[in-house]
Amino acid sequence: MRRIWQDSRAVYGARKVWHSLHHEGRQVARCTAERLMHKMGLKGCHPGPEGHHDPSGYGAPLSR
Repeated sequence: MRRIWQDSRAVYGARKVWHSLHHEGRQVARCTAERLMHKMGLKGCHPGPEGHHDPSGYGAPLSR
């Protein structure tokens, strides 16, 4: 699990790690993958706000 998570540059969450495990032929329940990742302290990356990103902060209006 940790190898798959590290290979994804710490982006994959439990669902994609679980899917990768199945792709490798390891039959694991998704809830087990979620529990083990939580126990190991592994978290996936969450997508940011949609649209343009303003480096000065999320609340500031965008200048175009």
